[in-house]
Amino acid sequence: MALMIAGGVTSIPAAIAVFALARIPVFLTYIGFAFVGSILAGLTYTVFI
Repeated sequence: MALMIAGGVTSIPAAIAVFALARIPVFLTYIGFAFVGSILAGLTYTVFI
């Protein structure tokens, strides 16, 4: 489930687009929120389904 949620965020074209438009700290925050959010969503799905 986490892979399905994070797939669009962690795809190479999406990451390159954000990297081109934002500074390094913003890009790392983007990746960090995507990682944490997908893990939490996957765990929540596992617990409740």
